[in-house]
Amino acid sequence: MSETWLTEEGFRKLRAELESLKNDQLPGIERTVKVLTDCGFNSEDDVFRETLEKRNFLIERIRVVSYMLAHAKRIG
Repeated sequence: MSETWLTEEGFRKLRAELESLKNDQLPGIERTVKVLTDCGFNSEDDVFRETLEKRNFLIERIRVVSYMLAHAKRIG
């Protein structure tokens, strides 16, 4: 990836998204995975697979947004 050019507002929005992903969305999915596991669900169950896919998406999005913020050049 290369550097990302962001306005101050864009930077704030990405930072807010990252905080939401890390502090709200990912912990919620992790709790869901634990509940499903405790109830006997496994990778053969659609709901469990979908939840894991959602968790993987969130983890990847956290990685991408973190990278963007770390390499952002601010405009204006």
